Amino acid sequence: MNDIQRKIGLALTIVSGLIIFRSWIKKWRKGPPKIKKLIIYPIKSLRGFEVDHLDIVDTGVEWNGFHDRTMALVNAKNIMITQRMKPKLALITIQLEDEHIVLNAPGLETLKIPCFDDEKLITNDVISFDIWGQITEGYVCQKEFCEWFTRFLNIEIKLLRIGKDLKHRQSDVFGDLLDNRVVYQDGFPILMINDGSIDELNERLKGKLEVDYRRFRPNFLVENADAYEEDEWNKIRINNLEYYMPKPCDRCVLPTVDPDTGVLNPEMEPLKTLKTYRIQEKWTKKAPMFGINLIPKANGKIFIGDPLEIIGL
Repeated sequence: MNDIQRKIGLALTIVSGLIIFRSWIKKWRKGPPKIKKLIIYPIKSLRGFEVDHLDIVDTGVEWNGFHDRTMALVNAKNIMITQRMKPKLALITIQLEDEHIVLNAPGLETLKIPCFDDEKLITNDVISFDIWGQITEGYVCQKEFCEWFTRFLNIEIKLLRIGKDLKHRQSDVFGDLLDNRVVYQDGFPILMINDGSIDELNERLKGKLEVDYRRFRPNFLVENADAYEEDEWNKIRINNLEYYMPKPCDRCVLPTVDPDTGVLNPEMEPLKTLKTYRIQEKWTKKAPMFGINLIPKANGKIFIGDPLEIIGL
């Protein structure tokens, strides 16, 4: 190795060291990853509701007694209806007030759903329906609640709610995890998204589209983490409660729905861009990965601002 080569090698080493040092300083100034937002989705595939804390239970998250995704919509053939088929569901706004889920939609009157009053909310009719290949059950809600959704979507709709006496799914979406109990979630109790990963995706979209967390429907939104840093995490601790992270979240067409207009992106973005760099063949060769699924190891609470401790890689 001649003198010029040694100098070039030394220069590259210095530059590399400076990049690492600047990255470390940047992370030190930001502090550890922490909870930026907490969101609950009482009705599957409707908008989420931001809260200041969540109660963690084995089947997901709760807030003031409202549990995540304990209600769902099916059509006349008892096929589940989501934004994948009816993107205009994104237009329904939601508030949680006292013991009611309060919904508003363009052209319709306000609907107040008495979430904790079974006599007013549900009938005795129980139906079975499919969530990603698994059969689950739900009580059909009273006619007035079903008809509100029927008028909005212009197809026959039944609003369903799980009951304590009905079968809860032991999700088999990923092997035989015996502690992976869910209600009407797709496959896992909790979903976490990294705000830094969203920022990086927006850079790749180059102004064609700007996305935010709402397209990815997480329960936890994390900040102060590098883009896709969550890929390397295996176990985390938040507010003394541990979660393990069995797999990333594979993405369907739903992130292409504009949460403000309820319209599918004609170019299938951001899914199209995600497919160029987020296919992980370890999990699937078709769907891009974005976000990470969590399974809590115990019950507890989580608050906005709680730091994340990475305890397993």
